[in-house]
Amino acid sequence: MTLILDINDTGLRLFRGQDLLQVSPGFVTVLNKTAATGHEAQQQARRHPIQTESRFWDQFSQDRLAQPNRLALTHADLAYHHLNALSADIGDAPVALAVPGDWSTEQLGLIAGICQALNWNLAAMVDQAIAAADRPYPGRQLFYLDLHLHRAVLTALEQGQQLIRQQVVSSREMGLTRLREACAEAITRLFIQRTRFDPLHDAEVEQQLHDKLETWLDEVQHSDSLELELTQHDNRFTTRLNLDQVINAARPHYRRLARFLNANLPADRPCTLLVSQRMARLPGMMARLTALPQTDVVIAAEDAVAVGAAEAIANAGADGPITHILHRPWLQDTDLEAHQSRLRAFHREQPTHILYRNRAYPLSRQGLWIGNGSADISLGEGIADVDERHCRLSLNAGQAVITDASDGKTRINRQPLEGELEVGVGDRIGIGRPQVELLLIRVEGS
Repeated sequence: MTLILDINDTGLRLFRGQDLLQVSPGFVTVLNKTAATGHEAQQQARRHPIQTESRFWDQFSQDRLAQPNRLALTHADLAYHHLNALSADIGDAPVALAVPGDWSTEQLGLIAGICQALNWNLAAMVDQAIAAADRPYPGRQLFYLDLHLHRAVLTALEQGQQLIRQQVVSSREMGLTRLREACAEAITRLFIQRTRFDPLHDAEVEQQLHDKLETWLDEVQHSDSLELELTQHDNRFTTRLNLDQVINAARPHYRRLARFLNANLPADRPCTLLVSQRMARLPGMMARLTALPQTDVVIAAEDAVAVGAAEAIANAGADGPITHILHRPWLQDTDLEAHQSRLRAFHREQPTHILYRNRAYPLSRQGLWIGNGSADISLGEGIADVDERHCRLSLNAGQAVITDASDGKTRINRQPLEGELEVGVGDRIGIGRPQVELLLIRVEGS
């Protein structure tokens, strides 16, 4: 079986079929003639900032590093060490790379050369957007949006007899690193205000803050107020964080992303924006994206790139020279039905929360009433045609089910709901006039 390596420096992901074998963030730390990579390097980045690099994938080239060392003179040397750390899991198996759409011909050649130097059996390279798009969206322009450590990448896709990659644009005004830094600075101010303790004055504590940051950002989305704790020697410092504070910290970055999208999405026709789950999990991100005019937002399955890359390779054939796949046919009707059944099954198992006005409410077997007044999720004032108990969302054997109690005034993905319906990640519940939407999402670790 061909392994799939999805190259995104927020975390390189290695798949065997639908099984995720490893996630390795794009960090390398060189100390004492030894290179640490991935999570190990990320957990040393604040302790050893000069010796740690995280821009080598973003600046992937043979250009000289600003701080060369004994093991690496160029960005490509660091990429070599990062990939080499994955070699034990790859072994002799054929491997295909899912690569960013904004990579140049020179960068594609460079990574092929690194794979050859590592004695990898490189089967093909597949554009990430081509791999991620699982089905057509008739009557809409299709785009794929993904976030890397230091940039956002937007890819336009042509939908015809086959899926074809078209224009690719990127922006370095928005990346996961900038967003993390903004949230870390906001949390630092909270510690200073409450305890007069500055976590950034001690490298060990600063590292501790960043090690906990991703967990905190996940947990705050389904908590009214989250207690944060940092320790220094025998001292313990605490403060509290709420979702609004995180979103306020992220707001300037989300505005830049919105400007980037508004400049590159067509204003005169409806669009479907396919986004990765790494983007959808960011606090407040989906609320920002769903506010884009004439744009439906769809969250790709966690394994969408791996499954789509494998299908693209199968369609392209295994013989001949290494290819860079920029188009692939849509699945035949019989295959499409089976494929979409797999995706539906995937989505049925995934929803853990419902997102409304930047807050994620956990689903449960007891159910959540959506409506006004005493409802578990009260939509607030200024919205007409909303009953106190308008509809109910519950988990039944792990599957999210919505039940209408409004005599047909509830809509699912802009279609009227009659009775009861199974729903999944990315489905939108529309209620009231003017209509407000609630989004089903998955929060990792729930």
